[in-house]
Amino acid sequence: MGGSYGWHTYLHCTLLFPRLLARFPGRPLHRFSPQTWKHGVAYGIGHGGIEAILLVALSFVNLIVYAILINTGNFDAMTAALPKTTADALIAVKDSLVGDVWWTYARGGIERLCTMAIQIALSILVLYSVVQKKYLYFVLAILLHAAIDIPAVFAQKGYIDTSLLEIVIVVIALAALCFILRSRKLFPVPQNVPA
Repeated sequence: MGGSYGWHTYLHCTLLFPRLLARFPGRPLHRFSPQTWKHGVAYGIGHGGIEAILLVALSFVNLIVYAILINTGNFDAMTAALPKTTADALIAVKDSLVGDVWWTYARGGIERLCTMAIQIALSILVLYSVVQKKYLYFVLAILLHAAIDIPAVFAQKGYIDTSLLEIVIVVIALAALCFILRSRKLFPVPQNVPA
């Protein structure tokens, strides 16, 4: 393991910073529209929704196709026509699908819902930093995002127990929900602005 923690942290940050920095400059471009709390929520829903679609929904499409092939009896015929290495990989997928219990996939859905709450909270924090010109909150959003994501990277490598990490993510999501609800007071109510 040795230097793996540092290396994985470095790799994560190379992915984290461009993603968060993309949120930041986009906010001043919206000066013609109101920058209210609900806009921060919408921005977080959009960011988290795209992430959920790209990370979870698209991979579930493959699993659904495999499940249909298995249940119709066509999976074995398909793998028989493939090269051995490809067939072996697909047979491992089949064994995993057949052997998994339903809550394995439900945990993925719960994790995405929790992540959505966290994305909304972070988007509100970034918007607040722009609206109030308090850029320390943007730095805080980066640090919070890293504090959430880096343990997930370690869990993927087996350094941290996944079940413990999921419990922590649920607790963080509950804290994010509290922040989302209380953060409405941080934004002044605009006068004469269409909804």
